[in-house]
Amino acid sequence: MANQPKIGIYLYPGQEPDALDWKTLAGALRVHPARPIIREMQGHALGAGLKELRVQLREDVVNRVIVAASCSVGLIEPTLHKALRAEGVDPNLAQVVDLSLCTGGGAEAATKRARILLEMALAKAVRLEPKVTAAVTGYDTVLVVGGGIAGLTAAHELAAAGYRVVIVERRPFLGGKVVQLHRYYPHSCDPVCGVSYLLETLRENDRVTIETAAEVAGVTGFPGRFEALVRRSGTESRDVVYTVGAVIIATGWEGFDAGQIKEFGYGKYPNVVTAMDLERLASPSGPTGGRLVRPSDERPVKRVAFIQCAGSRSERYLSYCSQICCTVTIKQLSYIREAYPEAEITVFYIDLRVLGKYEDLYRQALADGVRFVRGMPARIEENSKTRDLVVRAADSLSGRQLAQTVDLVVLATGMVPNRQLEWLSGFEAPDLTHNTHEQCFPGITARPGVYLAGACEEPMDVTQSVRSSLSAAMRCVKFLREKLDVAGLVPMVDDTKCDRCGRCVSECPTGAMRFITEGKPPVPDPLSCRHCGICQGGCPLQCVALPSYCFQGVADMIQAVEFDLLTKDDPAILLFLCRHDAYPAYEAACAAGTVPPNVIPVRVPCAGTVNAAWVADALMHGFDGIAVAGCPREECHAGTGFSLAKERLASAGETLYRMMIEPERVAALPVGIRDAAQLAAKLWAFSAQLKGMGANPLRV
Repeated sequence: MANQPKIGIYLYPGQEPDALDWKTLAGALRVHPARPIIREMQGHALGAGLKELRVQLREDVVNRVIVAASCSVGLIEPTLHKALRAEGVDPNLAQVVDLSLCTGGGAEAATKRARILLEMALAKAVRLEPKVTAAVTGYDTVLVVGGGIAGLTAAHELAAAGYRVVIVERRPFLGGKVVQLHRYYPHSCDPVCGVSYLLETLRENDRVTIETAAEVAGVTGFPGRFEALVRRSGTESRDVVYTVGAVIIATGWEGFDAGQIKEFGYGKYPNVVTAMDLERLASPSGPTGGRLVRPSDERPVKRVAFIQCAGSRSERYLSYCSQICCTVTIKQLSYIREAYPEAEITVFYIDLRVLGKYEDLYRQALADGVRFVRGMPARIEENSKTRDLVVRAADSLSGRQLAQTVDLVVLATGMVPNRQLEWLSGFEAPDLTHNTHEQCFPGITARPGVYLAGACEEPMDVTQSVRSSLSAAMRCVKFLREKLDVAGLVPMVDDTKCDRCGRCVSECPTGAMRFITEGKPPVPDPLSCRHCGICQGGCPLQCVALPSYCFQGVADMIQAVEFDLLTKDDPAILLFLCRHDAYPAYEAACAAGTVPPNVIPVRVPCAGTVNAAWVADALMHGFDGIAVAGCPREECHAGTGFSLAKERLASAGETLYRMMIEPERVAALPVGIRDAAQLAAKLWAFSAQLKGMGANPLRV
């Protein structure tokens, strides 16, 4: 394709042929300096006209495409991009302008707004350059870190699907926590049964390599083509490097250290044990051969107290609920009942959380005479002569103070996901707060090709861990079967301007921007990049830019706005909209007719894409106000995009003062995907604020 832009604008009146003066609009565009080719298409967007568009692309009649229709961008873009790829055209050279954003206020006003948006698109199209894309094939081997039930299940499924698997387990044995359990719930089956089957099938499969007593020392490379350094321990420690296409992290969990709760005496009183300790006592392979006796003197346990949430839901220890501890306790009640049918059992709890079908286990415990006391014990004391324990607590339901003597206390400690993942370069696992879109993308990390499975993701039981590992295995299959596109979407770095400040490297949410060569600017990893543009938004020298949003291209869009086409009495607002949530909300607000008249929208990959230079350009051009709307912190697809945008806008205040511009002319608006009404209200409030401040003094 020739580099000289030949821009085609395809107008689709669609379902609203009378909403705009299409003839006037086409006439104004034909005399634009870019000299675009205008096509007024029949029917709906990309329907009948798609064939003509492809012919014109094939014959090089046009090499830049602008589709203008009264239809959502999200509906048109996938079809348009598919058509462009079929003709060997870079999809970055296409734009979609949603003219339904312009309707309202009569055909004349709507036509003027449509002209503004299309002239902005033309200004951007002139700057667009085709980017070379390539596809690479990833390695067909998956690294599974962790040999517990989640790791073994994922490895089993991947090997059955024809992939090679490397399992790395730091312990000298496989099975993880599961092989330490006495029984599963709800059917009291033996965990060894399922684990033995997995181990047998994996050891017989020549596509599976098992590394026990080994640890992953480092993972480098990029998605689809990682290099994993595995360090073997033993008398002759040596390293081995595996090339893998994807990584499943199944590092499991650790029990909360109950010794931190000094008032319960764990580690001091031998007859205070944790739930995992009780599993070992009850197991035939445990230290007592399955006999439930007191650790101090091996006497029978006829009086037992269970304490729920030991260290959980606490400001001092674990802030969260591990969600399975109550069910585990109710399972363990059966251990005591079977060994000692007449035993006195008391469960101290804050709130019992036995979910779904496991409610039946709780009802069975009530029927068996188990006593439930609502109240967290204050402390545990020991009789030094008998080694009996006294649990002191307040029953919040009856108001009575209790001092209950027991033979054994079982602490239901929480689960702590194992997140010691320093070996994975450029990776940060999500924490247990709601900072990832797990409802949409469970088990997916910010690093493409890296997935979480099992309880390292969050506390979960064996059934949930197996489901999680099946999901991770399927995602690996999907990822490795696809061609890995080294797309022209990754940011470009201007080597002549970059001073290696490192801001793009530190702020990149996926670790895609890296210093590779000493003394040279950072280089983006094309397969780690999520194309959010956060690096671009933070670059103080404007030397990092996404191909579709180069600095001068957006600056030209801003300069293309003719204020004479707007209403005279309302402030002109340039509104940058994150494409994920804010833009759909804005579409809905426009459809409802609730948006102020002089709002000019610019769709960007993320709120974090917006650079302070664009804000300054817009104010210098004469916009009365600039707003950046993005996903709220807890919903941001890039994780930090909106919070960074907000910080950057706030720090731009000093620059605005030097320009003799009020900082209040710039606003950051958190907007969820369903917040159309709230967004409209915020825009009206911002417009009213700007009107009170008066027109931008820099507008000529």
